[in-house]
Amino acid sequence: MATTTQNRAKFEFEQKLSTVVSFLETVFKADEKLPEVASDLINNSTWYKSLDYQTRESWSHDRLL
Repeated sequence: MATTTQNRAKFEFEQKLSTVVSFLETVFKADEKLPEVASDLINNSTWYKSLDYQTRESWSHDRLL
């Protein structure tokens, strides 16, 4: 159920990482460690998703988380 949200978060991070790495490559010599350095510079994001769910037998109506 969370796959779509996870994929969107991953895509957003990869976009940010690509931008920061590109900038660092203009300032520093291209290096395989730049993505690791860039990753440390990117703010973490928190993604939220609401879920409607209901048990098969015990609840009389849906619950929203």
